[in-house]
Order: sequence, then structure tokens, then C-alpha cells
Amino acid sequence: MPFLRMVKDRLRQCEAVENAIRHHGQRVADVVSVRFQTLLPEGREIPDFWQLQLFLLDLLQGRKEQMAAAEQAHVDELADDAEPRGRRDRFLARLGSQMVGMRSAFAGIYRPEDIELLGFPRRIARDPESLLRQADRLIQRLNDPSLVLPVSQFGAAALAPVEMAQALVPDVESLRTALVDVGREVKEAQATLIDRDRAIAEFDAIFLWIARTLESLYRLAGEDGLANRVRPSVRQRKAKSKDEPQASDASGEAPSEGDAEPLAKDDAETEAT
Repeated sequence: MPFLRMVKDRLRQCEAVENAIRHHGQRVADVVSVRFQTLLPEGREIPDFWQLQLFLLDLLQGRKEQMAAAEQAHVDELADDAEPRGRRDRFLARLGSQMVGMRSAFAGIYRPEDIELLGFPRRIARDPESLLRQADRLIQRLNDPSLVLPVSQFGAAALAPVEMAQALVPDVESLRTALVDVGREVKEAQATLIDRDRAIAEFDAIFLWIARTLESLYRLAGEDGLANRVRPSVRQRKAKSKDEPQASDASGEAPSEGDAEPLAKDDAETEAT
């Protein structure tokens, strides 16, 4: 399963900022240093703007790697869900089919009004939890020593309820185990989703002020084109991700060409036009 677009967009924006620092940072630092040379009082040292950019680069890369690792962990966890879900669906179908077959067998011998007395529901459930409850009640009823079979339409009771109940047990227990496994996978996926969202939020906060710092520094150097390339635009994140049926995500919009996307959800600032 690939990364969500909201994560891939952030990685792409991060790469744009990283490239700006690597390919233009030293030149920008030299230009800014020259401009500050005439402004600083005598005896004051000019800050090392190249080292500043390298520090910001390291900080940004750390948050990027943290976010990517959290997303990968979530993707890997979702991939693990397929096996228990497939097992659940398989035993759900088998148990449902078995109960329908048994009901049909009893219906061929007993009157319709007698079928429910034997423990069969009016409708065989399709939901796994509901089907398990129906099967448990049916097994309990068929195993009940006090159960008296109705009079057969053909004058004899041709079916053995205890043996039929025992035939249900393996699929009932297999379905029950599969449901437990699915529930565990859901909880684990929720945990990795929370970790992923936390990592995204931490990346967003760092990226926003790093991009703004670099934008200001590049404008100070007269590099407006470069500043525009790392400038964070401000949009409101909206919509939930459709990529994860078991848990919800916020998904981001693609940034406009040449701009880095805004990364603070509650940032109310608007760009100057």
C-alpha cells in the first residue's frame, strides 16, 4: 500500500526546501553576510548564515524521517489486516451456509411453525457478530437435553440435533478467533494512525517556521524567485482520507506550483498578494 497523498505532498515540499539549501544556501549566506557587513557595529561578528541553514536542514530532515517512518509503520500495519479479515469472511460464509443448509433440512421434515422452536432464527445474519450469537443460541438449543423434536410431517424424526450442533462448533470457534484477531488488528492500526498523525503535526509545525525563516533570508539576499519556491502558502486542510476504511485521516490539498504547502492546520495567516 503506497503512502497517502497528504504524506507524499509533504515529502515533496520538504525536498524542495532541502534542495534550495543544498544548491543555493552557501551563495545566499555569502550575499547576506556582505549586506550585513556594512550594518553591524564595529566589533560585532556577522552570524554564520550557512550554518544556520544547515541547522534548519538537519532539523527538517529529522522531522521528515520521523513522519515517513510513522507512515510506513501504519502502512505495514494495514497490510497485516488482510489475512485475519479474509479468514473472518471465509468462516462467516461457511457458517452462514451451514446454518442455512441445516434450516432447510429441518424445514423439509417439520412444519414451518416448528422451525423456530428448534432454535433457528427467522433470518440467518450476515454480520459476523450477529451470526455468532445466532449460532451460539442454536447450538445451545440443539444440545438441550430437554429438547423434544416436533412431530415430523413424515411420521419420524430423521435428524439428530446433537450431531448437527457439533458440526457447527468448528466454524463457530474459527469465526470467533478470526473476529478477535481482526479486533486486535484494528486497535493496532488505530495506534499507528495516532502515531502517524502526531508525526505529521510535528513536521507541520517545524516546516512552517523553517520555510518562513528561509523565505525571509532569501528575500534579504535578493533571491525572490528562490524565496517564492520555499514560501509556505496558507490553506485550510479539509476532508477525510478515503484511503483507509478502518480509520479516518485528514488529507491535504496539493500546493500551487512554486509554493510549499501550509503545514499548520490552525494557521490563520494569509499571504500577501
